[in-house]
Parts: sequence; C-alpha cells; structure tokens
Amino acid sequence: MSTPSDLPLDALVVVALDEVRDDADKPWLHVVERQGRATDEVLDLALAWSVDDDPDLRDLGILVLRELGPADDAGRRPFSDRVVPHLLALLDGEDDAATAEVVDALERLTQDADGEVRHFALYALAAEDGFVVDPERALRVARSLAEDPDPQVREMARAHRGP
Repeated sequence: MSTPSDLPLDALVVVALDEVRDDADKPWLHVVERQGRATDEVLDLALAWSVDDDPDLRDLGILVLRELGPADDAGRRPFSDRVVPHLLALLDGEDDAATAEVVDALERLTQDADGEVRHFALYALAAEDGFVVDPERALRVARSLAEDPDPQVREMARAHRGP
C-alpha cells in the first residue's frame, strides 16, 4: 500500500478530495500531504480550487491554502503574502460574510503568530469597508493590539483604538 507521499500530485488530488467529501471527522492524511507540498504548482491549484463552483473542491482549496507549507519560527508560511489577501478577498465576496462565525474567526486571527495575518484580520474587522462589526468589539480588538510587536499591526491598532 502506498503512503500519501508516494502518490503523484494528480492522484493525491483525487484522494484528498474524496477525504473532504467523505467524512469531516476522519483524519485527512492526503489533505495534510497536500499542505506539506509547498510548491508553486500546489499553490496555483489550491487558489483555483478555492473559487471553484464545486463546494467540496472549494473547501479542499481553502484547507490546503490555510496551512500550505511548514511554518517558520514566526509562524509564517511560504506563500502567506499571496494566500492571506486571497482568503480575505473570498470572505469579502461572500453573501453572508457578516455572520458571527466570520467575525469570530477574524478575531481569533488577530492573535495569530504571523504579524501579517494579525494585520489583515484587524484590517477586516476595523476598516469599515466590508464587514458589519459591532464597533465596541472592533475597538476592543484594536486596543488589545495597540502594543503588538509587529509595527504594521501596532500602527493600525493605534489608529483604530479610539480615544
């Protein structure tokens, strides 16, 4: 029996998609294998899948993008500079993007190890151009990041923390 790392990319796609469609409670060994293959080819495929009409393929694309490649000591992944803005754009394009689940996820992302992820999440919560967020909640999050070690996050947080 072959292991996920033995499979060629096209076969791995088929098996990973079956895992996503089959059962969310089972371990997704082939999805994890895809995430570990941090190549331009995998990135391009996952970006395309994330906007596909097939909801299962979209889910697979987002799952792969979410953790594509190993994180460095700062928590940054190889393609964060392309993946984070893409995922935020997807959220912005969703009809129900203002649901509590999205806002909760963005607030959790403001505590991510990667400063760029914290910055984009704070921007999405505080920029007032996409999501309807309770102003008190946005203020609270901004105030919690006013002393963030990342200068970009700190600057945005201070600009949105209120008096």
